[in-house]
Amino acid sequence: MKTYSNYKDSGVQWIGKVPSHWNMAKLKYDFHIYAGATPKTENPIYWDGDIIWITPADYKTSDKYVSQGKRTISKEGYQSCNTQIVPKGSLIFSKRAPIGTIAIAVNELCTNQGCLSCVPKDVSSTYFFYIISVSTEAFELLGSGATFKEISANYFANVKLPLPPLSEQQAIASYLDAKTKPIDDIIAKREKQIELLEEMKSAIISRAVTKGLNPDAKMKDSGIEWIKTEPQSWETRRIKNVITLLTDYDANGSFADIAKNVKVNVGEPYAWMVRATDLANKRYGIVDDNNYCNKETYDFLSKSSLEAGDILIAKRGDIGKSYEVPKCDCPMTLAPNTYLLKTNKKVISNRFFHYFFMSDYGKKQLSINNKSTTIGALYKDDVKNLKILLPPMHEQQAIASYLDSETSKIDTRIAKRRKQIELLQEYKQALITAAVTGKIDVREYNS
Repeated sequence: MKTYSNYKDSGVQWIGKVPSHWNMAKLKYDFHIYAGATPKTENPIYWDGDIIWITPADYKTSDKYVSQGKRTISKEGYQSCNTQIVPKGSLIFSKRAPIGTIAIAVNELCTNQGCLSCVPKDVSSTYFFYIISVSTEAFELLGSGATFKEISANYFANVKLPLPPLSEQQAIASYLDAKTKPIDDIIAKREKQIELLEEMKSAIISRAVTKGLNPDAKMKDSGIEWIKTEPQSWETRRIKNVITLLTDYDANGSFADIAKNVKVNVGEPYAWMVRATDLANKRYGIVDDNNYCNKETYDFLSKSSLEAGDILIAKRGDIGKSYEVPKCDCPMTLAPNTYLLKTNKKVISNRFFHYFFMSDYGKKQLSINNKSTTIGALYKDDVKNLKILLPPMHEQQAIASYLDSETSKIDTRIAKRRKQIELLQEYKQALITAAVTGKIDVREYNS
């Protein structure tokens, strides 16, 4: 693409130079900006009405449009709080959790306090959708807060962004609509492929840990309703009979003792405080974004120190998700919100045990025992009483080796597609940035 003939400094570092005839304008001059609100949740009269009500959870980074929320409010609910109904075509901006997610309203709607509604004055909503979508870091830097980061309506309103003439905004929007759609279509295809591969992986694991590897094995009644049968040489046992320990972070002492003795990310790093999120993101050891503790804290948390091969189960957040503790070159101790299970190695293989929890059967049992409220809960006794189909040790090891091989192949295919998605998203981001900041001239583009 060709560039513009003349440029000037925008005054904003990440934007750099913009075409000389463009302006830089604060968002408050381009939009009427309204904060949202939430009616009192305990009053049923305020809910399940005809007014669409949006929260940040109702749309994702990949969504261009938002049309419905999970909940609606009534006329009485609307009148009881300070939210504002805005017309279709308005931009809905997430001011927290996370900052910067943006979508275009398809319908007339209002939002909760986690969103800002931007009603365009004489500007193109689609152009500003694109430029705000690539400005996330700029908005994130303006966020503040101890529990979670949030950008205030005032800070948001005073952000300066490039403002081309309206005809150019519309040309840029049309160009990006045409150019990003094929990218989005490929990304959606890759995401569907990943979903199918994950389903294939789950099916392979589930069959192996409930039926074994021999299709001709003689079967018997398992005593479990939704499994029906198991190989004759297998046993059905409860988890408490195959482990030596089930504990958690809280077992180290009273709330007061833990508060007094546990120092996180303070002092000389000695041990990695292992969280489910670290393992989910494959961040191992004392590295960026992981928590650590000093030697004194590690010694205090001795009841929940970890070894490679231990099994962890999330009891908060992603309830029931299981992980196997990896080998690490530093001591490890358990962080809150996760159970630690140590196996009886004479009875069960750690790898087989891990695959059991990854199977549909294992996940179903954990799901059934999730005493879910707003945050969910999984209790020790419930975990101990889960049933596991237990083959002889040599079969466990054969199943684990088979699944290591088969799941590794699938994981490689998944990783390849995730890398493709990452590269496509980077290309899309670069394309949008170039167009909305005037690094390319798309005025004569013919879709």
